[in-house]
Amino acid sequence: EEEKKQKSKEAESKKASTSKPAASTASAGGGMPAGVQARLEELYAKGTISKGAIDAGALKHLEALPEEHGLGVLAKLVEKGASSISNVSGFLVGIMKRVRVEH
Repeated sequence: EEEKKQKSKEAESKKASTSKPAASTASAGGGMPAGVQARLEELYAKGTISKGAIDAGALKHLEALPEEHGLGVLAKLVEKGASSISNVSGFLVGIMKRVRVEH
């Protein structure tokens, strides 16, 4: 019985260490432009936004933008003040939709 519990704990630990976070800053394909990825990491490191604040869907939209547009979107987020935004993902998606219409 004790051996089963230990194996179960080991399996849980292994599973936790190999699973990816739901809102990774890069997609599985690694398609995030390097400059956008670097800026996101900087914003996370500074505490401007938390890693969970941007959902996978918003990250995918951000990834699809050319680098200069992605950086512009993040600049608007910083300009607005991320701490004053209750839905960071929704805010970003709204900006990205406008960027696509304008360009």
